[in-house]
Amino acid sequence: MSGGNSGEGMPERADRRELLRALGAFGVAGLAGCPSAPGAGTDASDETPADTPDGTATDAGTTAQTDAPTDAPTDIATDAPTDTATDEPTDTATDEPTDTAAEDESEANDDSVRPDPDAELNVLVLSATAGWRHAAIETGNRAIRDLVDEVVAAGTVASASVDVVDDPDGDASAFPASAEALAGYDAVVWNNTTGSVLDADQRAAFEGYIGDGGGYVGLHAAADTHYDWNWYGDLVGAWFDDHSDVVEGTVTVTDRAHPSTDHLSARWEGIDEWYDYRRNPRGDVHVLATVDEDTYDGAAMAGGRADHPIAWCHEFAGGRSWYTGRGHTEESFRSDAYRQHVRGGIEWAAGLVDGDATGTVWDSYDRTTLETDLTQPMNVDVAPDGRVFVTERAGRVSVLDGETGRPSTALELPVYNEQEDGLVGFALDPAFAETNWAYIYYSPPDAVVGTAPYNQLSRFTVDGRTIDRDSEVELLRVHTQRATCCHTGGDIAFGPDGDLYLTVGDDTNAFESSGYAPLDERPGHEHNDSQRTAANTADLRGSILRIRPNDDGTYDVPDDNLFTEARGYGDEIAAGTVRPEIFVMGVRNPFTATVDHETGWLYFADYGPDAGDWSADRGPPGIVEFNQVREAGNFGWPYLTGPNVPYRDYDFAAGESGPAFDPDGPVNDSPNSDGLEQLPPSRPATLYYPRNWNGFFDAPDYVDLPHDRPPQPELSGGGSPMAGPVYRHDDAFGDDALPPSFDGKHFVMEWGRSWLKYVSFDEEGDVLEVDPFLPDADLQFPMDLSVGPDGALYLLEFGGWDGEEGTRLSRIDHEPA
Repeated sequence: MSGGNSGEGMPERADRRELLRALGAFGVAGLAGCPSAPGAGTDASDETPADTPDGTATDAGTTAQTDAPTDAPTDIATDAPTDTATDEPTDTATDEPTDTAAEDESEANDDSVRPDPDAELNVLVLSATAGWRHAAIETGNRAIRDLVDEVVAAGTVASASVDVVDDPDGDASAFPASAEALAGYDAVVWNNTTGSVLDADQRAAFEGYIGDGGGYVGLHAAADTHYDWNWYGDLVGAWFDDHSDVVEGTVTVTDRAHPSTDHLSARWEGIDEWYDYRRNPRGDVHVLATVDEDTYDGAAMAGGRADHPIAWCHEFAGGRSWYTGRGHTEESFRSDAYRQHVRGGIEWAAGLVDGDATGTVWDSYDRTTLETDLTQPMNVDVAPDGRVFVTERAGRVSVLDGETGRPSTALELPVYNEQEDGLVGFALDPAFAETNWAYIYYSPPDAVVGTAPYNQLSRFTVDGRTIDRDSEVELLRVHTQRATCCHTGGDIAFGPDGDLYLTVGDDTNAFESSGYAPLDERPGHEHNDSQRTAANTADLRGSILRIRPNDDGTYDVPDDNLFTEARGYGDEIAAGTVRPEIFVMGVRNPFTATVDHETGWLYFADYGPDAGDWSADRGPPGIVEFNQVREAGNFGWPYLTGPNVPYRDYDFAAGESGPAFDPDGPVNDSPNSDGLEQLPPSRPATLYYPRNWNGFFDAPDYVDLPHDRPPQPELSGGGSPMAGPVYRHDDAFGDDALPPSFDGKHFVMEWGRSWLKYVSFDEEGDVLEVDPFLPDADLQFPMDLSVGPDGALYLLEFGGWDGEEGTRLSRIDHEPA
């Protein structure tokens, strides 16, 4: 048998190849590929069913013997379940988009490669088929040989060999039947295998090989193999169920750090036969990429529109397993993007390169409770030295020692904590290690504010485990009303340049407008009119403010806020009709916010009203939002919501509806506003969802919805969005940090539905997809989430409707086995 460079000092591998050659003489496929082998360049153009072998050379250097004796082994199991959809022929497209996914052709993940000038890469390819046979098999086997040669050329290893076991009738008796014989291989590639091709001894040998640290690579129909072998089903991750025609579709690559996907763009377009699987393997495997079912016809996987994994990997039973659902067509194996995808999978499975395989394996995380003695907890922040600060709405700030975890009270701040007021915002200074400053947004008691209530942003100095009450420096007041509820907001976030963002709710009664926009302009109903705050350019409420604190307690206003002198509003500032501190206006209750410290973009969650259904006279049902903000703007409330869906100008005195509001030029002519009438155009939400999608798309005729089904089906409904951090991986993080695949992910939560998810973005920063995170965790109203200095997550749970039973501060560590 011929092969690639075998190196010296490897007698056991030479013996292994001689064994395969000997077995091949008895009519089973067993020749290693080489460029000059007979059949090189032969290219099947049609898929040939397994029961009609053509008896010709089927691969470069891989021969299916046609003169095999009639007594060749026939004990190959063929008992796949009869109700399984088969991989039957479809109209095969002949062109695949050229490298729409490849960002560059550089070596995959150079930092992860471990070159060894003395190493040898030995790969065994199994492509025998006892079911449907793909025409791409021979092309794929040649491609695998070429990819292994590329690994040698790159200097990762000194030499390599590729052995192939192939037979169109499912005769895989050349496959080693002992773990010892398999031990010489660094990876075994199952290229479009179908049916049951290994006997009991071979299965046991392969299990032993994986148990000893071997590597498995599965391509496409490898998931349509051995339904009679549960261990194999667990190894591959999920079994094939059905497929689309061969059509163009888009893969969304959510792990762009793994060596098999780091060369791909976030959206990878290509032509393939898209597999549905019997189950979603997420949680048991690390998902590298999913296929977007909206980009092709024929998808039928249960829940697949929300989450349809198509490539994944995991550490399994002592070894490594990597699988991709792509690879149906010969064109796939000629595509540089796909070839590098497979090469990275082989290198990873063989242990030549590093790459995390546990990011979406939920058993890889450990949640440790740090504190439960909390009442209505609001915020958690972590100092660079590991001290954990937790606030409660009634005014207490606690600090947990970074080494012992022992909690103590750092501050008891007197506050007014009726309705939604209290101690509602807390953040450590970006330079906390030098300044020891902490910022608090709170509601001073009635005795302090008198008849003109306000909420206050102040700076305090932290001294070890205490906060000096006398160190308070007031930065900003936001005047409010305390006659009725609701919407305080109050979250604090810092940008990479030291700008401080403060979210402020619209301070408007939400219960007098039937769950629709509160636009009540009647005298005496001022607190029921959000036009006086969120749509009022002269009011700080219903906005997100951005200021740049100075050391002396004053602050500057960035020139690119919404209403600044630099943007031409000098006269309006002097007249008091605009506030330059406003960065975002037109928000209802932006309860939580964060800033991505790499891009500087703001992310915030905005609560919506309570209407359960459309009203032709009033407007949409309640919609909540997650928003990304790259520059100052207006998000439309109370005139528009969600994807710029307009409310109607309702006259509360007459009980009559006027026209729908215009997103391009909203006008505030309320007598309760003292700001500008002409407002900036309204921006649609980045992500949105109603309380329930049922009936949402049955909108009145005056509404033109941008979607006809949920745009992000993973956001299944709810009414209480919470914005967590944008995770940025740092190589200096500890072993318990989230893996690099989470870099740039925005964590989001639903307080009422008690879930935690993350949002992935493409190269332009646009939403790619939303995926679950720890979906089986028993959460009790997640309230806040922070990333510690070691890369671990700190989760704060409110605990029940009263904020007492079930409260918990916990640490989430990534601890793969």
